Amino acid sequence: MPISLFVPNADVDDDEDDMGFGSSIFVMDRILLKPEAGNDQRSNHFEAFIYRRPCANRYFKSWHCHRLPLPPYIHEPSYWQAQTTHEISSYGVVDGDGGSHICISVDGVGTYCFHVTNHTWEKVGEWTLPFRGKLEYVPELKLWFGLSARDQHLAAADLSAMTMTSRPQIVDAWKELEPPDEWKECSDSQLVNLGSGRFCIARFFQAVATIDADFGNKAIDKSFAVLTGRSGGRQDNREVSKMHHRSLSEGLVFFVRMASKRKFGMGNPIQ
Repeated sequence: MPISLFVPNADVDDDEDDMGFGSSIFVMDRILLKPEAGNDQRSNHFEAFIYRRPCANRYFKSWHCHRLPLPPYIHEPSYWQAQTTHEISSYGVVDGDGGSHICISVDGVGTYCFHVTNHTWEKVGEWTLPFRGKLEYVPELKLWFGLSARDQHLAAADLSAMTMTSRPQIVDAWKELEPPDEWKECSDSQLVNLGSGRFCIARFFQAVATIDADFGNKAIDKSFAVLTGRSGGRQDNREVSKMHHRSLSEGLVFFVRMASKRKFGMGNPIQ
């Protein structure tokens, strides 16, 4: 499944006379293929859907697809000589000099940033970001949040001062769920940004359940998801505090069963 990132630019979107690029949706394959010889190094493996005017004499704006240059590491011989598949392990939007950048990390390769305006790549470091999956920036806390690469716990890091030799460090992490031993994770966990420092963490499990049958008990495999809400703020302008979302009850975790025909049913909350 490809990665996707939305980079807003409301000022340009709302100005009908502005010929610049407005908001953009970037889509990239997690595993990049070697470009064909003789092309201009732009590929449908990395594209942007950009809100803009099509030309100077057309005043209405719409979404336009742009093929973009692939990151430089795919042209390195060592990338193709490796025995393992290099997959984008973490990604997010980071604001830096001159505007926003898309930041990606690839295990065994390093971390690269793509300037969303100039459409140019830059290698940031040999290291990889300490996350797995998508990163989310919380402006109220001036931190980036994601699931940690080590144990998939919700974690925060400061990515504002990345250098070639300095890997960003996790400043804090929180374990929001203690699943029973018989619950086995069957898919990568997902982090959903709800805004204002609030998150929903979706974890996917399989477990064997025993049900009554016509000729005794029967063991069946069940697939389900657990959704946990988290919210946080700063204490004394220094520490980041995290707690379960309190809109219904403290420590509330919803148990969601994956029913047939892709319908979802909600069971009782797990305290």
